Amino acid sequence: MSNMIEIRGLPVDFDEDDVYTLCEEFGAVVGATLVTTSSGKVVKARVEYEDEVSARDAIDELDGGEFEEGMLRVWWARNDDDDEDDMGLDSDHLSLVRTDGDDDG
Repeated sequence: MSNMIEIRGLPVDFDEDDVYTLCEEFGAVVGATLVTTSSGKVVKARVEYEDEVSARDAIDELDGGEFEEGMLRVWWARNDDDDEDDMGLDSDHLSLVRTDGDDDG
C-alpha cells in the first residue's frame, strides 16, 4: 500500500503550509500537492507520509471530521495516472502546486 492520502473538503483558500500543519500531527510528511481550479480555489490535497502507519492514522482521524465550515473526506490516494476528478473536473481545468516541505520557498 502507498503512503499517499487524498483529502477533500478543505477550505478553498488552504495553502501548503496549512496542509502540513493539519497533517504533521500524524507523522512525518514527505510532500504535499494541492489541486486547484484555474481561479486558485483548492479542490483537494494529496499528502505523502514517510510511512504507511502515519498515513493510516491520518485517514482514521481526519475522515468524516468537521473542519471549519465543512466535513473532511480522506482516503488512500489513487494512482497519479488517474487525473479525472470526482467533482467532474478534468486535468485541463486544474493546476498543481507541488511542495517538498522546504520552508525556504
